[in-house]
Amino acid sequence: MYLRTLKGKFGKKYLCDIHVLILGYIYHSAIKMWDEDISKENFHFTTARFYMGKPDELLNKLKQKRFLKELSFDHFVDRLTYYLMELNVLPFRERNGRVPE
Repeated sequence: MYLRTLKGKFGKKYLCDIHVLILGYIYHSAIKMWDEDISKENFHFTTARFYMGKPDELLNKLKQKRFLKELSFDHFVDRLTYYLMELNVLPFRERNGRVPE
């Protein structure tokens, strides 16, 4: 195994590139964000209409906060957790059983 680095500015495309780097070699569909509402059994995932602009909104907020550089350690951990949890819901088809194919 080898290390591959990503180049570019941190943003929505960069997050997508990370997803492709991690899962793209396993699931070809991992490179495509879904753009329709998806549900499985009785569970409805985040609607595409709501989510499609969310990464840009969160990343702009993070940039306005100077990427949390000026926070105390405890506050940094708190805010970082918030952003990681919010950004972790990127709408990719992962073939992991959470969403239908």
